[in-house]
Amino acid sequence: IAFATATLLVRATDPSLRDPIEALAVAESAAEQSVDTHPDLLGLLAWLYAVGNTSDSAVPLVFSTSYGEDEASELPSGYADRINAEFVKGGARGISFLFASGDSGAAAVTGASCPGGRFAPKWPAASPWVTAVGGTQGRQMPEQSWAGSSGGFSDAFAAPAWQVDALASYLSREDLPDAAKYNASGRGFPDISAAAVDVPVLISSRLKTVVAGT
Repeated sequence: IAFATATLLVRATDPSLRDPIEALAVAESAAEQSVDTHPDLLGLLAWLYAVGNTSDSAVPLVFSTSYGEDEASELPSGYADRINAEFVKGGARGISFLFASGDSGAAAVTGASCPGGRFAPKWPAASPWVTAVGGTQGRQMPEQSWAGSSGGFSDAFAAPAWQVDALASYLSREDLPDAAKYNASGRGFPDISAAAVDVPVLISSRLKTVVAGT
């Protein structure tokens, strides 16, 4: 949790935004300039407004959310800009937003599996203002990546400065897919991963089911 919170604060101090207060001001200005008529069908924006209107003494410092969709279904839009602005504002307050990286691998959630022959990044996981969490499998160390765990590179957001070295190392590998299938200069996700297979669900101390997913 401490790692996730620190990550958000580093993102809020991107070299182009010299301090968290400036990041907050830029985010608010951008949001005010966008005319948003997008329906908030799942209540994501309403929830973020509620977070923003909750006092520092009462607001949780970590939110873990198993929600996501194809990046192309929301971006670009004033709606997504407004949501990103709320992520930035929360990060400036020390709040961490953790989002599932997705459960469809490199394929799209809806429609063609890989539209135009390209991998489908996920939203909000690919936002540079959240911590994206992928999935692993295996009961022995080292764990392996779960095949259903989504990940890759954003088509909407450039790689932030704090990812540049790690991405350069990853992209130097010789076993990567065809470069035409993804945006190698985009923000990479997920940021971290955790066990995602054979996860027990207990209710009143009794095992009810076993699930998989991020």
